[in-house]
Amino acid sequence: MLLAQRDRPSRSVQLEMEYVGASVRLCRVNQRECSTIAATQNQFRQGVTRSVSIARTLRGEIYCDMPRPFYRYSEK
Repeated sequence: MLLAQRDRPSRSVQLEMEYVGASVRLCRVNQRECSTIAATQNQFRQGVTRSVSIARTLRGEIYCDMPRPFYRYSEK
């Protein structure tokens, strides 16, 4: 994901986002600087808003939600 800097729109920062278990990690590509959003599966389904901060890169709020599981039933 590329984010443009507010004060310098021509410059951008590359970030990686991954969902692992009950947390979402937002990291600089070098993986040394991260911000983690932790919540239960139920909280993610309802949607959560958390503050995020990565030094000299990102500061703000992020909203995360997770769709309900889709189950396919087949009749035999």
